[in-house]
Amino acid sequence: EGDIIKIDDDEDADVGTVKYSSGMFWVLPATLFDDCALCEFTECPDYKVEVIGNIYEHPELLEAEEQNDNT
Repeated sequence: EGDIIKIDDDEDADVGTVKYSSGMFWVLPATLFDDCALCEFTECPDYKVEVIGNIYEHPELLEAEEQNDNT
């Protein structure tokens, strides 16, 4: 929980944070892929999931992504 991850499916890439809710880990907000359970990405070979930081030590990664979304 709290990891910032990059999800890439060779066509699009998105950044989201990992949250724990209802007994599962979720990726929020993964805007291109909607809010999805993390297992949906890790069990599918089409998705590459990479931890690029965490919300406590690297909040600027989320700010940079929000700026990219607004342009």
